[in-house]
Amino acid sequence: MFKIITFIMLIFHSLNIMTFQEDGISCNHG
Repeated sequence: MFKIITFIMLIFHSLNIMTFQEDGISCNHG
């Protein structure tokens, strides 16, 4: 059960990094 929670947390963390990278790229181009 704990492994499943950590796996979900890892997915959310990676998604947050992806969105932050997109925001950074758009800001740099702007």
